[in-house]
Amino acid sequence: MDLSRLKWTKNVNHPDPTKWAYGVHEISYPYLFPELRLHWAPNEHTNAKRVPKEDLILLRQRTKVTHIVMPIDDEVRDVGQADHPHPIYRLVQVMWVKPDFEKAPDQNTVFDFLVRLEGGDVVSLNADQFGARWDSRGGLPALQNHIAETLGLFRRIG
Repeated sequence: MDLSRLKWTKNVNHPDPTKWAYGVHEISYPYLFPELRLHWAPNEHTNAKRVPKEDLILLRQRTKVTHIVMPIDDEVRDVGQADHPHPIYRLVQVMWVKPDFEKAPDQNTVFDFLVRLEGGDVVSLNADQFGARWDSRGGLPALQNHIAETLGLFRRIG
């Protein structure tokens, strides 16, 4: 996984607030090409299209970081159900998932500041709220390194 492509974050929620979204049991082909449908609210085509194919998105839910996913193409799809609460989606490959969401790291620890992001829009890791904390500390590359270290994806050399 090329963590220099980690440039986005998105808050996700299950329609039932007592459940987690995108559990391991919802991932298609978990041992071959793990993928899922990453959903957006109605009329959010523009936001769903923001992330280029192969960029990485860090998913958050209930203040926990649970997944890193990668869009496999640039197509925004429709589920074809008018009554679906999140009718549009992108097909994404699951690059990393915390198997036990209850033990997933807190978003404030992963980003190293108090995160105040609500709603389900995808947000750039270059957005103002990240820059205020990270610009003086090395910008996006430093944030990407911190995220990787916090999630146990690699250890900094040197």
